[in-house]
Amino acid sequence: MMRTWLVGAVVVMSGARGCGKGGGGGGSGATTTYVYASGDQVTEPPAFCGIVRGPEDVGDGSMHYEVDDIGTLGAADTLEAVIISDSFFSSEGCTFTADQTLFEGSVIVSNSGTITGVYADSYDFVVACGNYATNCVFNLTWTATY
Repeated sequence: MMRTWLVGAVVVMSGARGCGKGGGGGGSGATTTYVYASGDQVTEPPAFCGIVRGPEDVGDGSMHYEVDDIGTLGAADTLEAVIISDSFFSSEGCTFTADQTLFEGSVIVSNSGTITGVYADSYDFVVACGNYATNCVFNLTWTATY
């Protein structure tokens, strides 16, 4: 399993290669980008942790994600976001470990990235809202290219 650390100006996140079933791809070598969320506004209640998009079947390739915090009442939300294999999330819920996720990141204003080397599998986009009294409100973009 390969682990890389990415450090940005406003976010620290870790990524690990996901587990998968293999397969995917076509004979022509052409790839297609599939859109699972395109700047969709998502509102989650305080202390919520669960799937906000998915499960989505993805082939061997790459994923791109963007989480842009809108904030509530002029304050930044406390968000943790992960992309995880649906089989891991189905069995462990929000108690998964970092080695089971494709990326795990805190969202401070925004967080985005591209994950390469994704294996074919069914994936969930999971968000934990750490706010105590107000909803977490954010825009989500999630695509896969394979």
